[in-house]
Amino acid sequence: MNRAELERHAALLFGRDEHGKPKHGWQVRLAERVPGKSGRPISRETVRLWLRDDEVPAWAAAFIRAMASISPPSSTAEVDRVDACMEALAPELARLRDIAVSVGWRPDEIAAAIVALTVGKIGERDDDATDR
Repeated sequence: MNRAELERHAALLFGRDEHGKPKHGWQVRLAERVPGKSGRPISRETVRLWLRDDEVPAWAAAFIRAMASISPPSSTAEVDRVDACMEALAPELARLRDIAVSVGWRPDEIAAAIVALTVGKIGERDDDATDR
């Protein structure tokens, strides 16, 4: 990914200004969302280095492309957002399923694991909400 592609994805993720460029503050917003190799967010300086060098590392480029491909629509209607989320996540889940099948997991095991993980995460969010 080069600078132009990075800026194009940033505009998709964070909106465009009146000149068609990514909105002000996009570098900070991107840095807050991209986990580094340590799992913690990268710094704004890292994003600036990518821009200066006209090259984003492959691991970060893949993450940024994935973010852009599943970013939510601007609609606030809950039904629209749920449908859009399902549509956005379906290709990634299918890809993950295909990888798991290729290494020997059965489709029913994969489906059960995805459901269990999802329910577990929903439970964690409910617990977090009640702690506030």
